[in-house]
Amino acid sequence: MTQQTNRTVEIPAEAWALADRPYTVTVSHDPDNGYIAEVAEMPAVVVAEATEDALRDSLRTAMALHITTRLRRGLPVPEPRSVLV
Repeated sequence: MTQQTNRTVEIPAEAWALADRPYTVTVSHDPDNGYIAEVAEMPAVVVAEATEDALRDSLRTAMALHITTRLRRGLPVPEPRSVLV
């Protein structure tokens, strides 16, 4: 049996700011399962929620946590893909 530990991770302002950049997000909806969002530049970030509002909040938090981990490990933060207009 594994023991689960609840930890609080402090997300620095820099990670929140980086998470707000224009990343490529794909959202799909299934009436039975809710909404799922994936970030193309961050394959590890996939979020599922029942509503669009909850999805938006959870996605931003997941992105900021992912960025926080990369910053703490000295890894580069993915750049948003270029958007052609």
